[in-house]
Amino acid sequence: MTHRWRATSIVGMILGISLLHYSCQLYLIHHTQLHNVFLKLFYIPIILSAFWWGLRGGSLAGTICAAIYFVDIFRWWNPSDPNHFNKVSEIILFIGVGILVGFLVDSDRLSKQEKNKAVERAETEFHHAITDSLTKAYNRRYLDQTLKNFWDMAQRGGATYSLLMFDLNNFKMINDKYGHPAGDRVLQSTVQTIFSNCRKTDLVFRYGGDEFILLLPMTQGNYALALANRLREEIAKLTFRGQAKTSFKADFSIGVIEYRPEFKNIQQMMNKLDGALYDAKKDVSRVALAS
Repeated sequence: MTHRWRATSIVGMILGISLLHYSCQLYLIHHTQLHNVFLKLFYIPIILSAFWWGLRGGSLAGTICAAIYFVDIFRWWNPSDPNHFNKVSEIILFIGVGILVGFLVDSDRLSKQEKNKAVERAETEFHHAITDSLTKAYNRRYLDQTLKNFWDMAQRGGATYSLLMFDLNNFKMINDKYGHPAGDRVLQSTVQTIFSNCRKTDLVFRYGGDEFILLLPMTQGNYALALANRLREEIAKLTFRGQAKTSFKADFSIGVIEYRPEFKNIQQMMNKLDGALYDAKKDVSRVALAS
């Protein structure tokens, strides 16, 4: 609709300027030179066409305006007129301005498109570099960087955060008994379940082969513990099929920890989280909060 409106506007401007130009020339030539003023108005639709449609639009509008003015020159052809060559040069200017402005607009748009494509490629490459290809969770390298950033913010007095560490129990048995493709589906479905039950600000990382870390910004330990129990219940609802079409379920243990100022460094916090995961494996609920 916008394209049609613009085309209609250009056609209307060219016709209107032509009418004003010829009207003044035919009826007011002995009293005024307004027809020459209206002639200059042809540059408006030429420049607008070049701005909207680039070289194609500018050259087309310039050619149309030049043709209209050529008819005017042909009707009043007088080689002895000292302004004769100026009129001819106006025709060339109509086309030249359309081509020049259109070329500049196309060049600018092409440059912006190439820049946008470069940015998109860089973003895609960065996303691939920080994402685990199997589960689409963030990878271990990005986890290390993110944990450092959150640690530094918390050390400077920022809001607390919590971590959940997931570990698939008997993952080797699942691979051996049901096949590696079935094991991959368990990992993929687990991550998708975590995604579906978390906030957009929460971050999921693949920590190891069958271990995942869920980072919860601005989250206290009690809330993180409640979320861990809910996630384990949701994961327990999943049913998988192995190579022999036999169905099975996956069982996860989850360790939970909240950032505390008394931690000396990130490694101490992660060690505490490992300890909570170890306690969760021994607990019936399979979920434990680090003390």
